[in-house]
Amino acid sequence: LLSSTESTASDVYAKVMQIDKEVNLIKVHFGLSKEADSKLLNINFEPRHTWQQTYEIFVKINIFRRAHNLATIEPVNLEPLLNVAPTLTYEQTLRLLEEFRILKYRLGITTKVSKIREYHGKKPKDVYALLEKISQEIDILNGSGFTPSYVFAQTMRVYDDVNIILAHLNIKDETIPA
Repeated sequence: LLSSTESTASDVYAKVMQIDKEVNLIKVHFGLSKEADSKLLNINFEPRHTWQQTYEIFVKINIFRRAHNLATIEPVNLEPLLNVAPTLTYEQTLRLLEEFRILKYRLGITTKVSKIREYHGKKPKDVYALLEKISQEIDILNGSGFTPSYVFAQTMRVYDDVNIILAHLNIKDETIPA
């Protein structure tokens, strides 16, 4: 991937801090004071994990949008990659930041977040932990996390996509669920 600018985990972390502040403004708007209680696994997080977390947040934003009778926007997809550059996650955080600004606009929230300082020495684990907190904060806004019905609906979308691909390749699916 060619890029004239490469982002670091510290750059991503700074944007995620802004997102966290935007989410908190929305929580205040709805009078919600409950805080997320995230517990992070002790594993080696990679940029692909943080990118996936941003995708999940976009999905949760759509749940919020539906609950408030707002149009939904499809999350930006990324083909499966083992090595995801932090710049791709940085781009996602820019999209998320703009989405939260749009939500504030639609909700009539005019308060602006304070400028975020620069960070140094952050790792994907730090970014993931903050994104996980934000994800749980959105669960508080939504009243719940992903429900089994929602997960089933997403699974059916994947199933339909696989069937379209198989049909295009003229492959007959003769598998039977166990």
